[in-house]
Amino acid sequence: MVSFSAIGALLFAGFAIGVSGGLEARADNQSSDEDQISLLIKTTWEKPDQPMSVAPIVVSGTYAVAGWSEKARGGRALLKNGDGRWRVILCAGDGIRTAPGLVAAGIPAETAEALATQIAQREAELPPDQVAKFSLFEGVVDMGGGEHHHPH
Repeated sequence: MVSFSAIGALLFAGFAIGVSGGLEARADNQSSDEDQISLLIKTTWEKPDQPMSVAPIVVSGTYAVAGWSEKARGGRALLKNGDGRWRVILCAGDGIRTAPGLVAAGIPAETAEALATQIAQREAELPPDQVAKFSLFEGVVDMGGGEHHHPH
């Protein structure tokens, strides 16, 4: 059973309706992976009166994890790049911060280790209150954008 906070539910309700195949942003040669991922997250969830911060963004191969925050809430998004498109495949809090959590989400072990190492390094550079917001997202929301699985 997937559980997430009411705040998380409200935040993600806007893209859960009518989205099939996950949220996507087409990659192009003019922008970096980080720019494409930040743009995808901001254009999907940011509201004019609630600017979002999307950082850190870490990439290993065709997978990425992006931390996001706005006002008093935040979380992390797991993304996959396929056919030149970044797609949000799930959203969570601390569940996708570690290699075991990423492996449980279907990420290959070597990639999961690389992502977890980068997450730890990059989050250590951020203010502690910003990092604490990433933990506020409860549970896991499957965005239907990849072939990951959840442990039973």
